[in-house]
Amino acid sequence: IIITILILSLAIPAFAQMRKAAGGTPTMGTCGTTPSVSGKDSGGTITVGTVTPPLTTCVLNLSQTYGAAPFCVGMDGSNTRTVLSATTTTTTVTFGAGDNYTTNQKIHYICGQP
Repeated sequence: IIITILILSLAIPAFAQMRKAAGGTPTMGTCGTTPSVSGKDSGGTITVGTVTPPLTTCVLNLSQTYGAAPFCVGMDGSNTRTVLSATTTTTTVTFGAGDNYTTNQKIHYICGQP
């Protein structure tokens, strides 16, 4: 019984951290008119809204405040598959475009905790 309790007590924080790392459902910040996101804090796809150029950044609002800024990478969903720069805070991820974003462009992203 003691071994079982010890295993469970060690495993519960690990599962809680795994849930926190995946996060909830983020929302969109500035990224054209009516942008959308599908996925979780840990990864998903952004669809850029209607764009009036130039639009060089897209902001993703994370579902929660993390203790440290996550590390994230984005990829242009077009045929170029360009890796996008990502600047993070404990609550947001800002993806920078190598060029201007276009209406309905896809940004695939993945984030993790340091």
